[in-house]
Amino acid sequence: MKDVNELFLDGKIISDIREQYSETGNLVMTFRVANFAGRTGKHLVIECKMFTAIADAGFRLGIKEGDRMFIQGRLCRRTFQSKTSFVERNYIFVIINRFRMHWPTPLEKLTPAERKRYKAMETKLGKDWIDPEVLKDHGLG
Repeated sequence: MKDVNELFLDGKIISDIREQYSETGNLVMTFRVANFAGRTGKHLVIECKMFTAIADAGFRLGIKEGDRMFIQGRLCRRTFQSKTSFVERNYIFVIINRFRMHWPTPLEKLTPAERKRYKAMETKLGKDWIDPEVLKDHGLG
């Protein structure tokens, strides 16, 4: 059965990536992604989180602000109460289960450094979705 909260998103990373470590020593990456919503002309901006092996793959691949990616993940909500105003607040974010980088097709438009980075990523992972199984297959998991 499909997860009710499953989300597919094609977007661009619009914030610096925050790298933190959990109490158990696992890497957690947090960043915001913007998606253009076609006819309405409005952008959807949502915070995304990567954990453990997926975060490690993102770190090794050197994802950065401005990169475009396809994301599959779970939509999550946390509710908390403000200490000062005692108002209940909702915090909505996506936990990424797997992702795939989307690169511009004409490589000639990339700078030499970007072209080198693209070739290195393509050599490591091909054009696969990056998930725990793919990481194990490539010896990165």
